[in-house]
Amino acid sequence: MQTPLSFWRVTAPPVAVSGGPLPLDTDVVVIGAGLSGLSVARRLAEAGRDVIVLDRTGVGAGASARNGGIVAPGLVDGMSAGIRRLGETAARTLLQLTWDSLRIIREVEVGAAFPLELDLPGRFILARNEEEEAGLHENARLLRAAGETVREAGREEVPGPLRGSYIGGIILEGGFVHSGRLTMAFAARALAAGAQIYAPCNVDTIGREAGVLVVRAGASTIRARDVVVAVNGFIARVLPQMPVEPARGQMIVTEPVAPVLQYAMSARHGFDYFHQRRDGRLVAGGFRDLALLAEATDEMVLNGEIQAALTELVTIPKSGVKPRRLRLGI
Repeated sequence: MQTPLSFWRVTAPPVAVSGGPLPLDTDVVVIGAGLSGLSVARRLAEAGRDVIVLDRTGVGAGASARNGGIVAPGLVDGMSAGIRRLGETAARTLLQLTWDSLRIIREVEVGAAFPLELDLPGRFILARNEEEEAGLHENARLLRAAGETVREAGREEVPGPLRGSYIGGIILEGGFVHSGRLTMAFAARALAAGAQIYAPCNVDTIGREAGVLVVRAGASTIRARDVVVAVNGFIARVLPQMPVEPARGQMIVTEPVAPVLQYAMSARHGFDYFHQRRDGRLVAGGFRDLALLAEATDEMVLNGEIQAALTELVTIPKSGVKPRRLRLGI
């Protein structure tokens, strides 16, 4: 099946990558032209290292420009779970790193040659019942203690179409960004610093010969002092010995519709997430838990069951028909 198009990549301005044959020798090879790989490449190039970036498909072809577009500082499982899992000191350190990431995004926005469409009205994490609400309130307390601005919200603040499914939640800092534009801005900064980006360029193997790292990409062989692997869920294709299991996500984007959502929204412990761009388009992702085993793959194809749930999420209900799942009812 053909890889589905990425809305973020299709609507982002292109960045001219490096052309010509690959160099035979370099100081550092970075594998992966997503946000992590491009950020590392820029920092190393600014420090005077000779850096080339290789990516199998293209700049931002993976999770960096295939996501829900939500800017969400914080721990993915919440502060309560983070403290239980890591301890309070480590959880707070990780929380601070996420805020540092937002600071970097803002810095990139200031220097970008094109708008990143960064919008930070806040995030609304929704509760379906009193148990979820109590857990969110506990997370709010811990986040406030760590210095974050967060408040509880009742049902009256839940967007009208969602009030039949959610009783309230918490509103905290964050928002949304055009993921493709953000990734291309990271690429532009890496190129400006002196890094070279070759994409598409598939890496076949990484090895060591006579004390030097050797990267083989098609008919090319590159000798390097260091290699940085920044390919996220695709790591098994490059380093099959690494025990990393991919977790695919899926999202949908609508045509512009009337305003209904102010905040970036998430629900069901992060399994569902959605927001409305300023141009009126609804962006929704999630429902991965409908097929967790099937989604443990790095194959970029659509899952029919998940696609049906996402379509229902953003579809206008027909008169007199009660929706099976939450709809945005616009």
